[in-house]
Amino acid sequence: MIDDVSRYSYFCQFRSTIRSSRNHLIVGIDVAKDKHHAFFGTAYGKTLLRRLLFSNDKKGYMQLILLRHLT
Repeated sequence: MIDDVSRYSYFCQFRSTIRSSRNHLIVGIDVAKDKHHAFFGTAYGKTLLRRLLFSNDKKGYMQLILLRHLT
């Protein structure tokens, strides 16, 4: 099992890698029973899309994936 110090070290390295790359999309999802709210942003803090709403079913997730490919 990984101890807390190792986990923190891994997290810091991972965060540094993401922040120094333009190849990462940050996705935040507020999960609910029927519909979810999402946010797309860059690792540099730029908002790409906000207030995205998608349903909690296959069609909703496919719409989210499609939006990702359009950004």
